[in-house]
Formats: sequence, C-alpha cells, structure tokens
Amino acid sequence: MEQIPEPTLLSVEIGGASPAGESKVHRCPGYEEALVGIPYKDEPEVNTVSMALRRAATKFPARNFLGERTREAGGTRGPYVWQSYGSAYSEIQA
Repeated sequence: MEQIPEPTLLSVEIGGASPAGESKVHRCPGYEEALVGIPYKDEPEVNTVSMALRRAATKFPARNFLGERTREAGGTRGPYVWQSYGSAYSEIQA
C-alpha cells in the first residue's frame, strides 16, 4: 500500500478567541510573533501588496511583470508574452 505523505503546515492560528462567525487569524509558520516586515525602509507607507504594485507601476511602468508562455502549433512551448507593470496596474484600476 502506498504511503500518503504528511500534509505540509501552511499556516498556524494565532491570537485568542475570534468573533462569532469569523475564523482565527492565521500566519505563516515562523512569523507567529510578527509580520515579515516593511519591504522598503525609506517608504514605510508601502506596506501592502496593492501599494507595492502601485509603487512598481509608477517607478518601472515598462518593466516585465506578468508572463505567459505561448504554445506552438505542435504543442511545444513558445516564447513568453509579457505584460508590463504599468499595463497590468491600469487593468486593475479599470
């Protein structure tokens, strides 16, 4: 009989009781006491993924952000097609 591997711990519950109808707060193992941190020490207001994306779209609008590989007629993978930070951010804002 095949052994089923143990599940990987993806999050841990932190804090005390939660309000009725809500789940407890979960964090990544190893960060139970504090969040990862502020990514840009000189820009402490950039403290969410959304704000980090806005920062990247403003500072680097033409840089590659999201890529997808095309499929060729024979089924092989072709080159990547990229969307820039600026283009992706504009779509999100629309």
